[in-house]
Amino acid sequence: MASIVFVLGLLATLTAQHESACLGFIQDSFLPMNVYVAGTESEGSMALAAQGQIVYLNGPGLGSLRPGNTYLVVRPEGKVKDPLTGRPVGIYYRELGTVKIETAGAKSQTASVMAGCRTIMKGDLVVPLSQRAEVRPGSQPPGRLTSVPENGLASNIILGLDDRRELGTGDVCFIGVGKKNGVQAGDRFTVWRPQPHFDPKDLAVGGSGGGRSYEKPLDPIQKTEQVRTLSQRELPKRVIGDLVIIATYEKTSVARITSSYVEIHRGDLVVRQ
Repeated sequence: MASIVFVLGLLATLTAQHESACLGFIQDSFLPMNVYVAGTESEGSMALAAQGQIVYLNGPGLGSLRPGNTYLVVRPEGKVKDPLTGRPVGIYYRELGTVKIETAGAKSQTASVMAGCRTIMKGDLVVPLSQRAEVRPGSQPPGRLTSVPENGLASNIILGLDDRRELGTGDVCFIGVGKKNGVQAGDRFTVWRPQPHFDPKDLAVGGSGGGRSYEKPLDPIQKTEQVRTLSQRELPKRVIGDLVIIATYEKTSVARITSSYVEIHRGDLVVRQ
């Protein structure tokens, strides 16, 4: 029984480590090519490398690597803009997996691909691997009747992991606040969406009233007044989900959606609880 518990615990740890190396981040500017993948084990016949294979590293930063240590492999995917303001946010880096340094050298080093969530190719960067603690939300997520905090730290979802456009429970996304704003791993944010403006066409869904034995009570003047009044309505902000921060950077944070009541999209608003 003890051995089964140990194996299950080991699998959980390995799964958490694998997931933590497959999140991605948004950087202010492009990272330099201090250490990069220069070749693969099957050089000449295969351009990509996957888990369990060998890659060869080059770059002026090779001296900082240590045999036996594990490093993160990343790739710049593109420039990200805030979906609401259109202002540049930074460079989105996709995390591809981890490599372990096997042999050291002044001009070239050999590494084995440990956890590969995506195939690795020549030109991908090798950077230090930061340990990320597993974050579990400690309180009940807000429900659809929960009020949105009025004075909490506010931002919006600027990107879904792997550019996913429709997000739900369990998905990873990036928001536009980070360490600079005091955000920490474990912080909870409510996801919300403004209510749409009143549409007079909504009043037509009840039908014309033909065939009834009574007349409709509203004449054109009363109808206009009804539309004017409804156009000034006040509705609460619509809560559509909840997320927890799992990693923070200077101006952005990585978050996992812990609950969603409808599909969550890039540009939806968030506020810290």
